[in-house]
Amino acid sequence: LYFVPLNPKKAAPLLIYNHGTSTQKPRVLGYNGEDQICLMFATDGYAVCEPDYVGLGHGERRHLYIHADSEANAGIDMMKAVVELDSILELKRDPMIFVSGYSQGGHAAMAVTRKLQEKYSDQYTVTASSPMSGPYDLDGVQADVMFEVYTQPHYLPYLLLGYNEVYKLFRQDKFFDTVFSEEYRDVVKGAFDGSYSHSAINDMLPEVPKDMLSDSLVHLFVSDPEFIFKKVLIENSMDNWVPEMPMQICYCTGDEEVTYKNAIIAHAHMKENGAENVSLRRVAGDKFTHRKC
Repeated sequence: LYFVPLNPKKAAPLLIYNHGTSTQKPRVLGYNGEDQICLMFATDGYAVCEPDYVGLGHGERRHLYIHADSEANAGIDMMKAVVELDSILELKRDPMIFVSGYSQGGHAAMAVTRKLQEKYSDQYTVTASSPMSGPYDLDGVQADVMFEVYTQPHYLPYLLLGYNEVYKLFRQDKFFDTVFSEEYRDVVKGAFDGSYSHSAINDMLPEVPKDMLSDSLVHLFVSDPEFIFKKVLIENSMDNWVPEMPMQICYCTGDEEVTYKNAIIAHAHMKENGAENVSLRRVAGDKFTHRKC
């Protein structure tokens, strides 16, 4: 979706806003209030790109969940595409570019910002970026939730399905037998066809995510630092680069889905590596859950 101000008084800066997780392919207006966030930015004078990711909407592929490069491409491709719309709408655009997003969109906001800095610095400059409540430390604090009671067990199989499509981690014909326990193989196979909501999928899965995995996969994850799945999580983590633009990383300590430690660790690693203008913003103490945050 593209939100633009009506009769703007001055040229509109661009905001790339990245939405949160969806297990259902069809695009529904509203999207947990995130469309309204984009609308509010547009009324304040921004032109707002809200891209879908690979495999959502009318996309024919599987959604590549928390895959940094395809998330980045979704935002950058849309940013390029709306230039033609701007001319049709006679919308004057300011060269400033801002990036934000929430939950999966926080991870995607990091991915878009990083790729624009590393691959497109001769064409575009991000003015400022504000990722919110995203899973940045995938191989560390976010991986730890696999081993405890967790409100969103659907994240884990969603991640494995997407990563296997990209990286061919396991033989496709043996994927479900290799990765999942006998009790949950058929459940996972049927749950991610794009028609079920995340809450419906959660109801089909165990409260402790690792309990849906095969014993051999859990053993490799725990004991082998060279295990390919761990390496792919590191590759898609967002705490291991140095933003050159101002970046504000927002979080809530009461977040039960994406632990706030992702934000703390990303900020610390970036500062250690030389980032000069990265800040943390804690919102509402520990009062807000993930959706309220």
